[in-house]
Amino acid sequence: MVIELKHTKMKKLLLLITGLLLLFSVEGQILRYSNYTAPTDIYCTEYRAVYNAMTNKPSETHAGYQNAMVKSLVDGGYWTGRMELFYVFAQYGTASTELSLNWVAPTGSFNLSDPDSVNPYEHAVQYQGIDFNGTDDYLATNYIPSSSAVNISVNDATIGVWMLTNTTSRIAIGAISGTGVYMELWPKDHNTLTGSIGSGDNTVIDSLSATSGFILLTRRAEAEIEGYFNGSSLGTDDNTSYFLPNDQLFIGASNNDGGGPTALYDGIISIILVMDAVSDSDAAAIYNILDTYMTAIGN
Repeated sequence: MVIELKHTKMKKLLLLITGLLLLFSVEGQILRYSNYTAPTDIYCTEYRAVYNAMTNKPSETHAGYQNAMVKSLVDGGYWTGRMELFYVFAQYGTASTELSLNWVAPTGSFNLSDPDSVNPYEHAVQYQGIDFNGTDDYLATNYIPSSSAVNISVNDATIGVWMLTNTTSRIAIGAISGTGVYMELWPKDHNTLTGSIGSGDNTVIDSLSATSGFILLTRRAEAEIEGYFNGSSLGTDDNTSYFLPNDQLFIGASNNDGGGPTALYDGIISIILVMDAVSDSDAAAIYNILDTYMTAIGN
């Protein structure tokens, strides 16, 4: 009888100690304060919108890489008020539900659509990008530079592409208006960086023999255009600008006055961007941000 009584008192003491420990623990604070919310959102607001729009979510590790890239672009002042289009094909998901998203506004109007019978997403390579076949693979941005632009103008615009394969005489992104005004980027036209932003012909910047990397073409004024490879300038030109094309941009080809694609791209495209004009320091900073991401995922 005495032993049983001592056992009962011991159980009560253990319960009391457990209760006190719980009271002062994190869990105890949750029980005490009914309005407590656990800190579950570990991503920046801009990337959280992208992540929420994805059907096939990346792993926590890969999402961390993506979040770091977006946060670096945001913190660098390149996102809000500057970026128009930002498509990331080098990622975990390989379906249209992930690759079609315009990360700047993933629930907006400029997510990609497939205007032809061939599905380019079927040629996506995980963590690398879309392997365009140069024949009938291309995508429509639904973005018309002359009317859709918010942050860019004919003398204040940049187009860029991260490519993973060597290709020549092919267009990564572009549109041609009926009057022969171009906005397009040939990452390697016969081993030269070539392109146009709002002018009547293409600018040949300089030789480019690399098989992969990040190409930027920017226009800062009516007669000032400059090209970059991996953050370093390849040269400038004074090609005169006129206006932005009035047909939507294609990716993996140029939109030939709304009549279909031309110079279809043959190779892997990892990232595409359209934003306002960049400086030398901007070009280097953006490259470093994207390179950190591409390196993290194995490229």
